Amino acid sequence: MVYFNIMSSIINEVLNTTSGWLSKKEAELLYTIAYKKAGNIVEIGSYKGRSTVILAWAIMDADKTLIAQGKVYAIDPQFFTKDFSSKALKENIVKHGIEKYVNIIIKTSEEAHKGWTDSIDFLWIDGDHAEEMAEKDFLLWEPHLKIGGVIAFHDATFNFPGVRKVVGRYIFKSKRFKNVGFVDNIVFGIKCENNTMNDRIANLYNFFLKNLVTLTAFIKLPRFIKEFAKPVVRFMAKSKY
Repeated sequence: MVYFNIMSSIINEVLNTTSGWLSKKEAELLYTIAYKKAGNIVEIGSYKGRSTVILAWAIMDADKTLIAQGKVYAIDPQFFTKDFSSKALKENIVKHGIEKYVNIIIKTSEEAHKGWTDSIDFLWIDGDHAEEMAEKDFLLWEPHLKIGGVIAFHDATFNFPGVRKVVGRYIFKSKRFKNVGFVDNIVFGIKCENNTMNDRIANLYNFFLKNLVTLTAFIKLPRFIKEFAKPVVRFMAKSKY
C-alpha cells in the first residue's frame, strides 16, 4: 500500500507538470518496471522528459529503499527543437531533483549505439515510429538487453501501424520473449533464452486481444461501450507486470 501511494503521488505530479503523451496507466507500468528492475534503463525518445522523469524517480525510490541502483540513459536527438537543445528536458529533470539518475544523450539511436557495451535491464523504445526506424531501434538495442530484462514499445496498440508490425514480428511472435502483454498504448515483454509452448500460446492470445483493441479504435461505437470493454480486456489478458 505504501508503494502504491508513493507511485500514485509521483505519477500525478509528473503528468500534471510535464508535457508528453503518456497515460496514467502507462506511467504506472513504467514506474513499476523501473522500480523492480532498477538497473540500466535505456530510453529511446525522451521529448521533454515525461517518461524520463517517471523512470528516474522509480530508480531513485528503489535506491532509497536499498533495492538497487541504476540510471536512465535518455537518448534523443531533440530534432523537434529549433536549436536541437535539450533545455526543456534538462529543466524537467532538475525540477524533479533526479539529475543523479539520468544521463542525457543528445544523439540519434544509431549514433548513441556506436561503442555501447553495457547490458540493459529495461529497454524503453519511444523514438521514430516509422516501421523501418522502430525495427532498427529494436535490432540495435535488443542484443544488449539482459535475459530477464524487460522491453517496452510505446504507441504499439493504436495510431502507428509500423510500430504495431514490429512488436507483432519481434515480440509477440518471438521465441525470445515471455509474459508479453499490453497496457493502453504500450506493449511489453520479458526476455528469455527460449520461451515454452505455453508462453507462446499466451503471447499469441494477448496478440489477438491487442489486435481486437486496435480494431475497436477504428470502429464507431458508443463511448460507454468502449469504456466498459477496457477493464474486461485487462481481465482477459493473461500477461501482467
